[in-house]
Amino acid sequence: MRYPSQYLQIGALQDLKSIEIKARLIVEGFLSGLHKSPYKGFSVEFSEHRPYFPGDALKNVDWKVFARSERLFVKKFEEETNLKAYLILDASNSMEFGSPLTKFQYSCYLTASLAYLLILQKDAAGLTMFSDKIKVSIPPRAKKNHLYHILSALSHQSPEGETNISRILLNIAPSLKRRGLIIIVSDLLDNQSEVIRAVKALRAKKNEVIVFHILDRREIDFMFSRPTVFIDLETKKKLAVEPSVIKRYYMKAITELIEIYRKNFLESNIDYINVITDEPFNKALYRYFSRRKMLK
Repeated sequence: MRYPSQYLQIGALQDLKSIEIKARLIVEGFLSGLHKSPYKGFSVEFSEHRPYFPGDALKNVDWKVFARSERLFVKKFEEETNLKAYLILDASNSMEFGSPLTKFQYSCYLTASLAYLLILQKDAAGLTMFSDKIKVSIPPRAKKNHLYHILSALSHQSPEGETNISRILLNIAPSLKRRGLIIIVSDLLDNQSEVIRAVKALRAKKNEVIVFHILDRREIDFMFSRPTVFIDLETKKKLAVEPSVIKRYYMKAITELIEIYRKNFLESNIDYINVITDEPFNKALYRYFSRRKMLK
C-alpha cells in the first residue's frame, strides 16, 4: 500500500526494525503471545464463572459446579490480546517553531514511526492531535490499512491554536476504556504544574505513559546575539529583548523546566525523554528504547 505521508521514511526505520515496544508495567493490554490480559474472552486460562445463557457453547459449562449446585455456569477465560497504544500529538501553534524542521514536523516523523512499528508488530495504534481542543481522534486499530488513516491525518494537519495540554489529557482519560500505552509528543510549553498533574492522572489509572519532550536547539541554547523581537506563536504578543541581558536567566529557566518535568515524571514511573530536533528522529527512538532495554 502506498502511504499518504511524507512523514514515513522507510529507510530511516531500518535502524529500528529490531525494536519491540514492550510495556514495562502491568497494563490491561499486552503484546500478543507474551502477555495476558484481565479482559475476558474464551482462551487458554480460567478466570471466573458467569451464569449460562441459551446459545452458550455446552463445552464451556462447568459440570462439576452443576453437580454441586444444580445450576448452570459457564467458565470465563482470560484472553491474550495485543497492546493498545494511544499516540497523543501536540498540534498547537508553539509547535510551529524550528528550523530546518519545525517541532511539529519532527514530531510527525516520530509519531508516524511509532505508529508504523506498533502496527507492524500487530499492536493497535490510535492518534489524537490537539491544541486547546481535540483536532483529530482516531481510535486504536491493529490492521495494516489503519496506518493509512493515521498517516493521512498527520499529512493534512498543521499547527493551529493555543495549547491546553492538561485539559485535553483530563478530557481524554475517561474515554480510555482499557488500560494501555499512552505516548505524548509535545513541547510541553504550558502551565507546568497542570501538565504534570494531568499526565500523572493518566498514570494513576494504570496506563503506561511515555512523554517525548520535543524542543528546538535554539530553545535550549538561546542562539541569539543581536537585539531581537520575539513573537509568541500562540498569543501573537511581541517582546523586544537584548539577548545578552536575558540569556543567563533564560538558560536557567529552561534547564529548570526540563529538570522539573524529568524529576516529576520519573518519580511516578512515567518515562520521560527530552528530544532536540537536530537529532535524527530514528536515532532518538533507538536511543530511548535501547536505554529502556526494549530491544528484542
